[in-house]
Formats: sequence, C-alpha cells, structure tokens
Amino acid sequence: AELDRTSDALGSLTVGRTAYLYLRRPAGAAAQRLYERAFAGTRERLVFDPQRFARSPGAHYTIDYYAPALDDRYVAVGVAEGGSEVEVLHVVDVASGRLLADTIDRVPFGAPTWAADGRSFYYYRTAELPPGAPQSARDTKGRVYFHRLGTDPSDDRAVFGYGYAARIPFAPQDGGGLALQPGTPWAVAIAQHGVQNEIAAWVAPLATLGRAAVPWRQIVRSGDDVTGIGLRGSTMYALSHRGASRFAILAFDLARGDAAHARVVVPASARVIGGFGVARDGLYLNELDRGGSRVRSAAFTAAGVAA
Repeated sequence: AELDRTSDALGSLTVGRTAYLYLRRPAGAAAQRLYERAFAGTRERLVFDPQRFARSPGAHYTIDYYAPALDDRYVAVGVAEGGSEVEVLHVVDVASGRLLADTIDRVPFGAPTWAADGRSFYYYRTAELPPGAPQSARDTKGRVYFHRLGTDPSDDRAVFGYGYAARIPFAPQDGGGLALQPGTPWAVAIAQHGVQNEIAAWVAPLATLGRAAVPWRQIVRSGDDVTGIGLRGSTMYALSHRGASRFAILAFDLARGDAAHARVVVPASARVIGGFGVARDGLYLNELDRGGSRVRSAAFTAAGVAA
C-alpha cells in the first residue's frame, strides 16, 4: 500500500528561545523535514531536509529524532536511510542550514542532551561490531559519551554506560542517556532495561562530569517502578506506579534522597497520569480518563506542589 501524501503531516515540536522547531511532511513529500518559525512570525523556514543525502531517485531518508541547543544556534538530528532505524547523528547550523563536519554513527535510542554552552552534548552510542558479529549484537553495549563540536568522535569520553564502572549494573541490551536541566547543579544518568518502561537512575554533581571517574550515586532502582523523571533545582520529580496502579508523582532532594524514600506530591486518583512535564510555575500532568486525555497543572508553592 502507498502512503497518502496528499496533505501535510505535522510531527513533534520544540520551543526554543525565539522560535519553534518542528517536523512537517509537506504534501507529496516522502518524509518529514525540519522547519523553524519565529514566535512573532507566520512564515516558516526550512532548516533541514534529510533527502539531501539521497544519491538516487529511489533513496529515502528520515529524521528519527532532533534536539536543538539551548541557544538555538545548532540542532542535532538523527538520520536513518530507508526507515532502517540505523541512525547517524549530524549537526546543523539552524540559521544557514549548513551541515557541520560532526558525524557520529551508532546513535540509536533518542536525541542527545546539549550542555549549557551550546557547543557540546552528551549522546548514547552503541559498540562497534567486529566482522562476522551476529545481528543480535547490534545496538548493544552502549555508553553515554561527551562530544564537543569540531572534535573527532573517536576521542569522545564516556561518562556512563556499559562497563563504565563495576558498581553500576548496565546490561549489554540496556539503553542510556543523560538528563540535564538549566539551573540544576546535578546530572542524572538513566538506564532503560530493554523494552521495560521502568528505569534506573544515578545522580552526580554537574561539575564532576569532566572527571575521569564520575561519582554516580544510584537514586532510582527497578523496584521503585519509575517510568519518567523531571528536574527543578535540586529536586527530582518521578512518575511511579509503586503502590499506585494509576501512577503518582514523587519528589526528593537530589543531594541526599532517592526514590525509595521520596514523598508523594501528586497522589494517585481515579485518572491515570500518563506523563508529566516540569515548567517554571509547576508540574503539568497528562491525565487519561475513560479513553480521553486532558492536561492539568499542579502549581509550585512555598510548601511544595499544590496537587
């Protein structure tokens, strides 16, 4: 069957400092492209078309993920050929659409996390397969690496992941990533165990990421039943179904606490909490109820969260 290409299809959208970045497949196009539109304007501008890599009329490329730097100058995009899910990470200058020389292969499982300087990021990269390796070994034994623009990816330094530290359990099939938040003096490393929704997480002071051995401390374990997190200052918020089949939101201090001893800030209710986000004024919850969904806010107060 042939896909319907008679109308536009809008994909994911991110909000930058002065403009929106979003994926859109124009009518008749084979794949989504990355566009920018200023907050105050109505005209969009093409930033990146993955078909620029096509070398024949039948070649087909897709954008599997993208992540803009905090200052909106650059955007990292994961491009795969023919829907293969074999992503290669590229970096694009947003203003000009120019591709930088930085190209990194074996980068599945989502977009990288930019550092505050806007010129470096953390990304998850799987191990290079030796000749004759079985297909089952693909996308395994990955690590989270630090990359500075303009440097050779082969020199990138690992900060977390498979074999990084004996005290950190990380299976060959696990995926990983790093969570950073402006204004938060902590870095959180996340491990995703295969296809499980539940995650494990570790925390370390942001200033220690440049050390040869980052002092990670585990704060979320598999038994905590956490499926999502958010950061604000020195507080972590965690979505958990531990003792709450419809999910609740927990909170704890990153300096000393962990999910096992967290306080409940948004208790479970008759509605399922499908996800949440942290904003300046509070938590925004995506709640599911009888087949429908709605967004509800829980404001930050001097005492915590007004659920």
